[in-house]
Amino acid sequence: MKRIVSEGWKIENVFKTGYLNPLYTYIKQVLPNTDLKPEPHINSRITVWKKNYHSIFEILKHTGVGLDSRTKMVDATDDQWEAFMKKDPNARHLRHKSWPLYADWCEIFGQSRATGESAQSHLNARISVIRTGPDRPVQPGTGHETGSITL
Repeated sequence: MKRIVSEGWKIENVFKTGYLNPLYTYIKQVLPNTDLKPEPHINSRITVWKKNYHSIFEILKHTGVGLDSRTKMVDATDDQWEAFMKKDPNARHLRHKSWPLYADWCEIFGQSRATGESAQSHLNARISVIRTGPDRPVQPGTGHETGSITL
């Protein structure tokens, strides 16, 4: 997933149409005998990851809550968990589980929900500034980048 994001398949906080195809191709290279398909297997896994990422992200915004660097579990009091579960039913299954992929999810799904007017991630802001010519945005990963700026 990080690979397809870095190749420009996610622009303006949205995955571009067809993003599952290069992901599927990569999976087939790594696991040639797999029977995983883009639909429903890969897409449903991404949907679950994204839902869990957003729930954990919202939980971690609260004072006194953190992600334990050793166990990769959300560290919060019982009272905090009760409040989280009332606000987000998905939080119920997040407790007592390790989330070793959370840092990767931050790169993949980070800022995929706008939090203010014109909100965007750092990477998307850089992409929107880099141009191939007057008023023409770069298509990252296409080999049409110019200049010495790297993403």
